[in-house]
Amino acid sequence: MIGELVGPVFIYLQKPTGRLGPRIQRSIYHANNIYVTCSKSGKLTKSHIQYWAEKVLRPSVADDCLLLLDSWSAQTDPSIYDKIFTGNIKCEKLQIPPKTTGDIQPLDRYFFRQWKYFKQRICDRIAIDRMDIDITSRNSILKMNSLIQNQLTARKFSPMIKYSWHSSGYLQNDPSQFENVQESLQSCNLFQPFFCHRSQTSVKCPFDDRHKKSLLSASLNEKSCTFHNQTNRCTCERCAYYQTIPLEEKKLL
Repeated sequence: MIGELVGPVFIYLQKPTGRLGPRIQRSIYHANNIYVTCSKSGKLTKSHIQYWAEKVLRPSVADDCLLLLDSWSAQTDPSIYDKIFTGNIKCEKLQIPPKTTGDIQPLDRYFFRQWKYFKQRICDRIAIDRMDIDITSRNSILKMNSLIQNQLTARKFSPMIKYSWHSSGYLQNDPSQFENVQESLQSCNLFQPFFCHRSQTSVKCPFDDRHKKSLLSASLNEKSCTFHNQTNRCTCERCAYYQTIPLEEKKLL
């Protein structure tokens, strides 16, 4: 409720085998702010919720927490969370009544609309500029969601996130005026190149392996530079994207 995003985004893909094999594991896009798994159907099951709780939720919590859940039965089993929250850290569960998520679920109420708008603007620019990028490919989807999560951690979006809670009835104080994603993207050049202070070079689009296009104005995230092409990553410690690279991969840069 303090206006911050906590933990990585949990992304599950559809694979006929229901698992990511060694070859895919080597080629798949990795970043610290996304956690990727898969299922045969591409739909969440109770086992995926258990996996998310163990791999994403628990490592993101350092103190007692309140977990707000909707009424989907696969995630409301208290034993899922009782198994991982042991010892001094407690997790209290609060369930949203059925058919009320559109009114009192903060993500559905406001935040997801901002995420989807961001995604649509990226897809629109790729289409309008006829960029040779398959935005439906596995790695492009992962890069795009990693990028969106990264940018929405900007301080300027903190009041917007608080408003998601306020509009759902969980915060009394209205965060007053704020810029949402649409207003922020309209106030900056969406395809303005980034500039890395260490390398003194422009940072290019993470989707385009041929470095033909840049993607997002760094002013959106109030940082010097952000995503760099995966095959030529920026190593500037002030770079927002550098912070998402796993430690073992940083050693290889």
